Amino acid sequence: MEIKLDEIEVLTILQAIEALYDDSKELKNIIYEDEKEYFMDTNEIKMLYNKLLIRAQNEGMIDDRLNFTMNIE
Repeated sequence: MEIKLDEIEVLTILQAIEALYDDSKELKNIIYEDEKEYFMDTNEIKMLYNKLLIRAQNEGMIDDRLNFTMNIE
């Protein structure tokens, strides 16, 4: 299934994913699904963000010269 998004929707989603990633970094020290895995998988969030960013750049929704990198620690 393919979903068509306009530029504002893509940027909103990218910002939401980045906020989710930031929140998950803060919460991962206290929230565990079990003793080894975090409730929120930060790697999955980063992969989703990167896929959406690449798609938006490929479709010309955002300028490749703009810096949309997540602050990943």
